[in-house]
Amino acid sequence: MAFWFCLPSPLFTSPASFVIEDEQHHLLGATIASDGQWRFPYTENVPEKFRQCIIAFEDKRFYYHPGVDPMALGRAIFQNIRDKKVVSGASTITMQVIRLSRIKNRSMFQKILEAIQAVRLECGYSKNEILAHYASNAPFGSNVVGLDAASWRYFGRAPQQLSWAEMATLAVLPNAPALVHPGKNRAILLAKRNGLINKLAKLRQIDQQTAELAKLEPLPGNPLPLPMLAPHLLNRFKKEFTANKENKPAAILTSTLQINLQQSITQLIDRYQANYKGNGINNAAAMVLEIETGNVLAYVGNVYQPGNADIESYVDVLASPRSPGSTLKPLLYAAAQSDGLLLPGQLMPDIPTRIGGYAPQNFNLEYDGAVPAKNALSRSLNIPAIKMLQQYKYPRFYNVLQQCGFTTIRQPADYYGLSLILGGCEVTPWELAGVYSSFARSYLHQQKNKGKMAGDDWHMPIYKVKGKREKEKGEESMANGQRLEVNAQEIGRKSNKVIATNGIEENLLNDIFKKGFWPSKNAGVANMFQPTATQTAVTPSTAGNAPPTAFDFTAIWHTLNAMQEVMRPGEEGLWNLFGSAQRIAWKTGTSFGFRDGWAIGLTPKYCVVVWVGNTDGEGRPELTGINTAAPVMFDIFRMLPTSAWFDPPVSDYTYLPVCHESGYKAGASCNRVDTMLVSVNGKKAPQCPYHTMVHLNSTGTFRVTADCISPFEMKNENWFVLPPAMEYYYKQRHPEYKVLPAFMPGCSTGASRQMELIYPAEQSKIFIPTELTGQPGKVIFTAAHHNPDARIFWHLDNEYTGTTSRFHQMAMHPTAGKHILTITDERGETISRPFEVQEKEKH
Repeated sequence: MAFWFCLPSPLFTSPASFVIEDEQHHLLGATIASDGQWRFPYTENVPEKFRQCIIAFEDKRFYYHPGVDPMALGRAIFQNIRDKKVVSGASTITMQVIRLSRIKNRSMFQKILEAIQAVRLECGYSKNEILAHYASNAPFGSNVVGLDAASWRYFGRAPQQLSWAEMATLAVLPNAPALVHPGKNRAILLAKRNGLINKLAKLRQIDQQTAELAKLEPLPGNPLPLPMLAPHLLNRFKKEFTANKENKPAAILTSTLQINLQQSITQLIDRYQANYKGNGINNAAAMVLEIETGNVLAYVGNVYQPGNADIESYVDVLASPRSPGSTLKPLLYAAAQSDGLLLPGQLMPDIPTRIGGYAPQNFNLEYDGAVPAKNALSRSLNIPAIKMLQQYKYPRFYNVLQQCGFTTIRQPADYYGLSLILGGCEVTPWELAGVYSSFARSYLHQQKNKGKMAGDDWHMPIYKVKGKREKEKGEESMANGQRLEVNAQEIGRKSNKVIATNGIEENLLNDIFKKGFWPSKNAGVANMFQPTATQTAVTPSTAGNAPPTAFDFTAIWHTLNAMQEVMRPGEEGLWNLFGSAQRIAWKTGTSFGFRDGWAIGLTPKYCVVVWVGNTDGEGRPELTGINTAAPVMFDIFRMLPTSAWFDPPVSDYTYLPVCHESGYKAGASCNRVDTMLVSVNGKKAPQCPYHTMVHLNSTGTFRVTADCISPFEMKNENWFVLPPAMEYYYKQRHPEYKVLPAFMPGCSTGASRQMELIYPAEQSKIFIPTELTGQPGKVIFTAAHHNPDARIFWHLDNEYTGTTSRFHQMAMHPTAGKHILTITDERGETISRPFEVQEKEKH
């Protein structure tokens, strides 16, 4: 039994490089091994050219000897005695594999041990496996180990793509790896290579013409750098490999990337970054996902300029938490619709707003007064989003984001509050793209899943090819099991021991168990050599998820449609006039302080996310999503195949009468009613609050009451009326808006509110800057009145300051401290509001 256990287990323990390849096994990049060697992981695929070359050069009877070649051994002894020095070592390829695995000092004793172990190796491994171990571990000069690494370092191509001359060059190197050195030993290497080519021709493995042409090819020069087409994904894989010691994934990653797309997007990012760096914007990242599978087709984690330390291009932005700006708004829009709180065209307030100490503003610092919810989303207006979140409640939306799979929103909901919708949290581009693509994928699968939201549709991106490696490993385990079965039977026969159907010799069992070919010592022998069922590889958070309960399919459909109405940069909104234009649902985001520019887009086939900014968080003027990230995103979509738009929903919908002017569920006073496909819960939406019946005189010029004229003389009309503050801004952008007529003189106004104080808000704290002249600055207070001819009287701390008509703005310069502003109209309606003027900080 000592013979059985004399073989090292495992054969090789040297660290290997981390290697990443695309879905078609094109090399994308590799790291140097921890011992400073370029050593690719073991592969059982040995190119036929190398097999023929190495056998012809090193061991021509490789397939006929049992690990030691008696004829070569006899010849070596004769030559060494004749020449009184070591001329030939008679090492077979099998013996060289043993020598490479043991790394012992050369001696006659070690030579004998190598011979014994070589025979043992032949008993446990096939000739092809032995050859694969040799090709994976032989030295090829300098710090290059293994055929794969040597092929890329010396010729810049995979070994399967090498010519006969190139493969012959590599085949002679392990015999004397120091030959490959610029400027040294070139003549010796050339002679060895050409000699091998002649031998191949003599053995008729190649014809003479091929041999002559091969000898004309030049020798390799300086070692070439390996491709670095996906350095950030390679580093991500390396980190996950290191952290996941129990599962031990293969050190060769077959990724889902497509090499041509990866190269094109890398070049695109480099071009844009070269333009943006003039404004001090140094970094950019982009990723492309396939919606159906969630596979990552391109992964550019950052510009890659390792020679420029200042721009920190080693940072993988796709894996880095950043403020998402407005990119979470579509999720709130869909959730509010699904809940029945919102209809797509429902008017949302867009007026100056203050909530406690928080005063959100739109990016353009302007107000619409009222804006349809879908337009608020497409235009990314902040105040309607805040109003929407106020209604939906931020703790609920926080839970929605957690259900979607965001892992970087770690603080409690109260920590973020309403700022959650404007980028007050942090997410990674990786997870944002995962959520958006899951959002679209679940919609596309609604019919397949019979109208149910499936958990399997909600997962983060996948960058590892599923199934291939696992299938290969399963087949390898089966082959190893079959080989060990034969070996075990042979050892049992030779030692006169019988392997029973319910047991096995204990030492052999332990050895097989350690090698991982048998799952358990307690498993029956009948199950011992059965291959393990192939499992589909999944990344964390890709299986067994509970789908978010906040969305229904109709809400998703309306959200996608609202997102594709945005005006594209540089196209003046004319893109949809062209029938060939790809429809894209997209959203931009800009973080506070112009630190992050985002753009993310969806089609039924692809999801593209782009980030632009500085990894150190420095903000720059014009660093907005629409200015920087959106152009990159649309250029990426132009590289991708187009597709038809999302089909209408097939479940979760109903038809609802909707007020044409307000977008709310139609009430009895709505004049024009549309029928709209909405979420089932849309039936719970509130009725239109902005239509009311008003009583006019016979000419329609004044409002009246029963105190003024007889009801028989009144003219009754349904009127679209917004609250004063909303009306103030709305009518500036909507000239068709009809302001309510004033009351007829002598008529009571009733209890309806006619006036509203727009600024300051309740309990505002105001800072008034000093003018350039050094004089104290002023603050402009604003009010609105339904009656365009009304006059408003302004008082500060009970002191009259002035009167306004039509345009109700009053400039004042209150002193530091607390004040009360009071406004009164001609009919006696009064509004008072406290505020505080803060003192200028002293330095």
